[in-house]
Amino acid sequence: IYFSDLSVALYLQDRHAEAEQAARQSIALDPANAIQWLSLGNALQRQDRLQDAVAAYQQCLARDANLVPAWNNLGSVEQRLNRLANAAAAYERSLSILPDQHETVRACAAVRVQQGRPQEAEVTLRGLIAKVPAMASAWIELGNALALLTRREEAAAAYRRALELAPGNHDSLLGLASVLGLMWQLGEAEAIASRVIAENPNS
Repeated sequence: IYFSDLSVALYLQDRHAEAEQAARQSIALDPANAIQWLSLGNALQRQDRLQDAVAAYQQCLARDANLVPAWNNLGSVEQRLNRLANAAAAYERSLSILPDQHETVRACAAVRVQQGRPQEAEVTLRGLIAKVPAMASAWIELGNALALLTRREEAAAAYRRALELAPGNHDSLLGLASVLGLMWQLGEAEAIASRVIAENPNS
C-alpha cells in the first residue's frame, strides 16, 4: 500500500510527524495489517509520544503476536517509561520467538540492572560476551552490573574493554570514571570526567 511505503520513507528521513500521518492513512485503508501499526508506533516513539506508541505497538501485536520488531520496540518504550516489568516481558517474548538477538539480550540484561537484579544480568551478559566478544555495549552493561555488585575492579576492567572496542564511548568513560572515583583513583577519574565534559559541553 502506497501510504505504508511512504510512512517508512518519511521515517527514514526523520520526518516523523509526516510519517505518522502516512501511517494513519494507511491504517484507514487496511486496519488489519500489523506492519502499518508498527510504522505508526515507530513514528510516535520518535516524537516522544511514548504512551501513544505503546498503544500502537499493542494494536500491531494484536494482529501479529509473533512480530519480533514490535516486541523489541515495545520493550524499548516501556523501558523509557521506567515500566521495567513490562519492558522485560516484551524483550523476553521477543527472545522466545527469535532467541539469537544479541541486542535484545543486552537490552533485557540492562533492564535487570535497572531492576536491581545485577546477578541475573551478569550471567546473561557473560553468556552473550562468550558468543559475541567484540560487542562493546555488552561489556558496558557488564560493567554496570559489576559496579552495582560493588565489584569495582572487575567493573573497571569491563569498561576498559568496552573502550578498546569502541574508543571514546561516553557511557564507558562515565562508568569507568565513576568506579575509579569509588576506588579513590581520583586523578584518572577526574581526567576522564573532564574529557567527557569537554566533548559534551551542552550535556
